[in-house]
Amino acid sequence: MISRMLMLLALVIIGISGNAAFAEPTTGPVKILEVRPYNVQGAPAAVYVRVDQVSLCNTDTYRIDLSWNGSKEVLASALAALVADKYVKVEVVNTGCVGFATAIQSLYILKQ
Repeated sequence: MISRMLMLLALVIIGISGNAAFAEPTTGPVKILEVRPYNVQGAPAAVYVRVDQVSLCNTDTYRIDLSWNGSKEVLASALAALVADKYVKVEVVNTGCVGFATAIQSLYILKQ
């Protein structure tokens, strides 16, 4: 009986670990082509991140809002992925797509 329960638990754990779930809408693997800091007087500073294909939100350009908590970490990840030529997945905020410059909530650097 215990061995069946352990086997069932192992299968559940394997099933969960094999399917990485993302909290918000996320692109497939893309490469960052350009990171562009942009500052306009009177507006929040932002960094635009252009990727190699149009995907989520029907755009190839997303925005890091530098006024948000964690934005510096997202920017550091974007720069690291650009320099290392690594694939990333871009997770956007759940408030919906706005097309060009949809806000980035998180960035996943892939080992590929």
